[in-house]
Amino acid sequence: AMRLANLIIGLLAIIVFAQCWRIVQPDAGSERVLQYALLPILLPYSMLVYTDTLSLLLIMGGFLLCLRHYYLWGIVVLTASLGVRQNNVIWLMAAPAFAWIFHNPQLWREGLALQPSHLRDIVARVWPVIFGALGFAVFV
Repeated sequence: AMRLANLIIGLLAIIVFAQCWRIVQPDAGSERVLQYALLPILLPYSMLVYTDTLSLLLIMGGFLLCLRHYYLWGIVVLTASLGVRQNNVIWLMAAPAFAWIFHNPQLWREGLALQPSHLRDIVARVWPVIFGALGFAVFV
């Protein structure tokens, strides 16, 4: 039963990855999705390695929500991923910030020169990261 559940989680992770890829590279083909689905270290063992596939699903799910501007829910999912693997704490910080930068392409043209208004905007969107990080610190 656990192997079947993990296989379903692995298939969901492929679907979520495809959704993320469609947002990040809308004009690109599906080669990357196929590469992810057939990833040699993941495909044959996806039904055996329980925490890795769930961890990937939660990280990509949180990232997808952040890409869709649901920062609060994305951060909630990323915080939940800490219960699966504690090293996901880096994604708790990085995914919302990357999604915010992705949706503000002028920052790339400016060489990521953050102005005070940029910092206020990102803090206003990703402030729940503080609670996830505090929860992680208390847990550890």
